[in-house]
Amino acid sequence: MKTMILSDLIIMRDSLLQLLGICVVVGAVLSAAMESVVSMAAMLTVMLPFLYLTSVSAYDEMGRWELFRLTLPLSRRQVVMGRYASLLVVTAGAAAFALVLSAVVLAVCAAVLGDAAPAGLTLAENAPFALVGSTALSACVLLLASAVALPLIMRFGMTRWTRLAPVAVVLVLAAGVWLLGDGMPASGALDGVVAWLEAGDGANLALACGIVLVAALALYAASSLLATRLYEAREL
Repeated sequence: MKTMILSDLIIMRDSLLQLLGICVVVGAVLSAAMESVVSMAAMLTVMLPFLYLTSVSAYDEMGRWELFRLTLPLSRRQVVMGRYASLLVVTAGAAAFALVLSAVVLAVCAAVLGDAAPAGLTLAENAPFALVGSTALSACVLLLASAVALPLIMRFGMTRWTRLAPVAVVLVLAAGVWLLGDGMPASGALDGVVAWLEAGDGANLALACGIVLVAALALYAASSLLATRLYEAREL
């Protein structure tokens, strides 16, 4: 699996630098437009790993690299697990980079603009816990989306997956609308959850973030097992 992780990262080395530059520019524009460092950190945490996933999956079909890779001493299980692990590494790196960049932006705004800095770009409005929490939750969203996308990519390939992706998105949105509408009992349920999160001086919110992160990682791990079975049954 280590070989597969290194293979993915080496293949994407140059592209990752380009994607990182694109994400920084988009993040800077978003941060200035919305006057919010939290939104920039959340965007970077999601955008970079997502672009990595789509790009490295597309590389599999270039020059029939996917077929040649199977002639190497790598099992299909190692290929799948390595892909999941490399995406996890990139996600963790993106989250760390987003936090560091957010700290730099806040420091620069404080040094250059001082009291004239917009409220959303000050440390008072961007507490460390808020930044870490938003970044962690954004990583969870990315992991959940990847848990749905990767089995389809491993089973059908990147080209066919692009045709199935809109269907998957519509189904997920429909499920969300159902849960937030008729499927969720008592309109006060969400109000109760929000009230619980706001209580406890941040302790409940920290606990909720931890639970969501553990659940996302568990679903991500379950997705890797499903993707392994699908890829082993796939005819290339």
